[in-house]
Amino acid sequence: MFKFVGRIIGKALNDGQLLDCYFVKALYKMMLGQSLELSDLQDFDEQLYRSLIYMLENDAEILCQTFILSSKYFDEDKDVELIPGGKDIDVTNENKFEYCQKVLEHRLYKSIKTQIDAFLSGFRDLVPAHLVQIFDYKELELMLSGLPTVDIEDLKENVIYKNYSTSSPVILWLWEVLEEFKNSERAEFIQFITASSKVPVEGFKGLRGSNGQMQKVEIIKLSTEAPDRRLPQAHTCFFQLDLPEYSSKEILRSKLLTAIQECHTFNIA
Repeated sequence: MFKFVGRIIGKALNDGQLLDCYFVKALYKMMLGQSLELSDLQDFDEQLYRSLIYMLENDAEILCQTFILSSKYFDEDKDVELIPGGKDIDVTNENKFEYCQKVLEHRLYKSIKTQIDAFLSGFRDLVPAHLVQIFDYKELELMLSGLPTVDIEDLKENVIYKNYSTSSPVILWLWEVLEEFKNSERAEFIQFITASSKVPVEGFKGLRGSNGQMQKVEIIKLSTEAPDRRLPQAHTCFFQLDLPEYSSKEILRSKLLTAIQECHTFNIA
C-alpha cells in the first residue's frame, strides 16, 4: 500500500496534477535524497524536539539519560536501543550530539523504515531521484500541492468571458467580492470551478484541463428569467462558471457563498 501511494504521488508530479495533501518536511527531504536535520523533527514531534534542544543547550549529564528511546507501539511503551548496548551507555556532554542524531534518525526513519522505503520505491518508479535533486523541500511541496494563497489579480489575467466583458457590472462585483473573501473562501471558489482548491506553482496560467492541456477559467453569462433566484453553476471538467446577471453586489456575494460552501461536495450548483 505504501509503495502504491508513492507511485500515485510520483504520477501526479510527473503529470503536473496537484494533490490536496501535505507531508512533514522530513518526508519531502527523503523524497529528494537529502539528509535530515534536528529542526526537521519539530513539525513531527514538538515535545521531543524541545527536549533535545534543552539537552544540547544544557548539562546533559544531570538528565541521567542512556542511549535508549521510549516509543509507543500499539499503545504499548517500548524502549529501543539507539546503538548496540545503548541501555548501558550514558549520554554525556561529549556524546550528546551523537545521541540527538540517533534519536532523529530513529524517530523520522528507522522506526518506520519498511513503510518509508516502500513509499520511496514507489515514488522513484515514476520519478527517478536525479530529476528532483535540484529542488529543495519547499519547491517540491509547491509542485505537489500548489500555491498556498489564491492571487485574484493572477486569476483575472487568465479568464475568458462569454457574453460578459471586463466592464460588466457583475464581473466587477465578482472581483470585488473575491478580493474581500478570506483565502479559505477563495480556495473554496477555486475548488468549485476546477475541483481543486490548489493553484499550480506557475499560477493560473498553469491550469490543465482533463485532457492535460493548458486551459483557462471561463465565465459565462447564465441567461435566466429570474437571475436573483439562481445560484452560480460550475462545470469542473471545463473550468467553467455560469454566472447569472445579478442585480446587486450583495446578492452576488450571498449566492456565490451559498454555492461554494454548500454545494462544493458535487462541484455543481
